[in-house]
Amino acid sequence: MSAFLDTYFYNFDVTILSLFGKLEHPIFTSIAEFVSKFGTYNAFYSYCAIAIFLCLFKKTRKFGVPMTISIAIGSILTNKILKPCVGRLRPYEGLIDTEFFANFKAMYEAVGSPIVAEKSWPSGHTTLLFDVTVPLAFIFWHENKKYISAILLAFATTVALSRIYLMVHYPTDVLAGFIIGAFAGIIGYYSTKRKFETTKNKLH
Repeated sequence: MSAFLDTYFYNFDVTILSLFGKLEHPIFTSIAEFVSKFGTYNAFYSYCAIAIFLCLFKKTRKFGVPMTISIAIGSILTNKILKPCVGRLRPYEGLIDTEFFANFKAMYEAVGSPIVAEKSWPSGHTTLLFDVTVPLAFIFWHENKKYISAILLAFATTVALSRIYLMVHYPTDVLAGFIIGAFAGIIGYYSTKRKFETTKNKLH
């Protein structure tokens, strides 16, 4: 699977990486490094704590339960199944034997990203952000607070793109993370939607 991704999507990945490399600027790098922190392990534990806390109260349970389900599905699929099974190397390792590596190395060093030990596909940061934001976006959308949905999804997208800008992920890693996170979020939302709608109707 790793070899397939590296070969079949090579042209797509290096083209997008090259485009992001041209955007390199200290201000953009600082922004990317900052927003990327919202997808770390510390952030993961914070989201879990928030989701569980929201589950404790009737009024906020409609947020907490779908978030908890979504985060659980996304993290298991990404970190426990796909990353170890696919075993795709990070770009700074996977591109070493390619003609693109010299250009990539210059871009990678320009943004100053650290070496990351985990495998590359899919992007855990991207999965996590969409795990968290997709179910919330659905809830706010159906409550006619579409601007909140837009803000949440825009922020998740910014974090996802920061992983490409920082050269720690292939674009296809991020795309896969988006698909998995969105899938987990949709499951989280729709698996609990009827229950909370029924509860809401009873209260009225």
